[in-house]
Amino acid sequence: MFTRRRVLVAVGLAVPPALVLSASSWYREKHRPSLPAHTLGDLTGKVVVATGGSSGIGKASVQKLRDLGATVINGSRKDGSLNLADLNSVKEFTSKIVEGGRCDLVLACAAEIYTDQSQLSVQGHDATFATNHLGLQALLSGLTDELKPKRIVIVGSKLARQGLI
Repeated sequence: MFTRRRVLVAVGLAVPPALVLSASSWYREKHRPSLPAHTLGDLTGKVVVATGGSSGIGKASVQKLRDLGATVINGSRKDGSLNLADLNSVKEFTSKIVEGGRCDLVLACAAEIYTDQSQLSVQGHDATFATNHLGLQALLSGLTDELKPKRIVIVGSKLARQGLI
């Protein structure tokens, strides 16, 4: 297997590993593609359903959406309004939104959990599987069957990289 250092040594450039790393980081930054500058439009009158909006990227996203004028319905374990591991909680949350009659965007932000210990959800499923898969699927199914949101955005985390199959 070739590493950067081995390749550089092979071509006669004996460079300390720290310099190789910093040079590659510099190159990556200098040659990173730039995204076109754009502004987000006014979201006044739009209804956004968000999960995970009490911390992290979800909190920042929810705040930005509110700043743009959107009405945000935030469901999170932390504030007690939505527990994705409990399918009854998901059903109750989606029924309240369906009663409101409108959902333009669903923003699901990293509601992932991972535990080394085996824990069960209220319905008897593994809590990790219930939160990361079953609850999200139930939420999206409940909303899309009734309200047909125009956009669904799912934001994950690096937690998936820790798993083994």
